[in-house]
Amino acid sequence: MKKTIASRLVELRNRLGMSRTSFAKSIGITETHMRRFETGVSVPKEKHINTICEKYHVNPAYFTGEIGIDEAITGKCFKRRRSAISSTN
Repeated sequence: MKKTIASRLVELRNRLGMSRTSFAKSIGITETHMRRFETGVSVPKEKHINTICEKYHVNPAYFTGEIGIDEAITGKCFKRRRSAISSTN
């Protein structure tokens, strides 16, 4: 079954160990607004997805279904770590 943006938001928030209220507040929206996103009643605007990606270092490809959660949240950090190691050698 293909995941929706709504299910990906829930998966990400749970992986981050955050409540819906704290996650919503961290990206500048209300808990009600976040609940509407997570239940598929509303679709997040691009600015909301961009905020999430920037704040939590998530690859935007996660929200389009191109990559999974493990790649999405570790990829950028891993690349930074690898380039830091390479520059010291």
